[in-house]
Amino acid sequence: MGAFTGGARARDLFDKGLGCNAIAKELGVSPSTISAWAKREGLEFDRAQVKAANQAREVDGKARRLELKLRAYKRAEALYDRLEAPTFKTLVRTEVGVEKARELDFVPAQNERDIAQAIQTHITAAMKMEAADGTPGLDDATSLLSRLGDALGVTSTHSA
Repeated sequence: MGAFTGGARARDLFDKGLGCNAIAKELGVSPSTISAWAKREGLEFDRAQVKAANQAREVDGKARRLELKLRAYKRAEALYDRLEAPTFKTLVRTEVGVEKARELDFVPAQNERDIAQAIQTHITAAMKMEAADGTPGLDDATSLLSRLGDALGVTSTHSA
């Protein structure tokens, strides 16, 4: 095994406050390589700084999940609106194989099943993000979603 040759870049990253694992990832080496390098250089990683960076990443992850969760619920609501609209817009294939936009006064059964499955998928994804953040009431919501799926004749292929 050769000597570590990325000392200058590692030092730059260290000075910017990156932790051992982050430097290792950035340089494409193992954390033990960075740890040994730091020891040779007389450097120590500030555990409080690493902890603060980890907490910031966690908060950022929660914020991202919140945005995705809201988008999933919004999409589910839009799909419900489509099902409940007075007319249903769809594409139908003509005799010559061309698809034309049509407005129907009903939702074809296959379209309703597909949309119901998509609604369930979006709501399930949102609920899983809530579970990741420890949102209370998940079991009640899961039960409600299961009953909704049963009522719509949709079976889930994933577990909550």
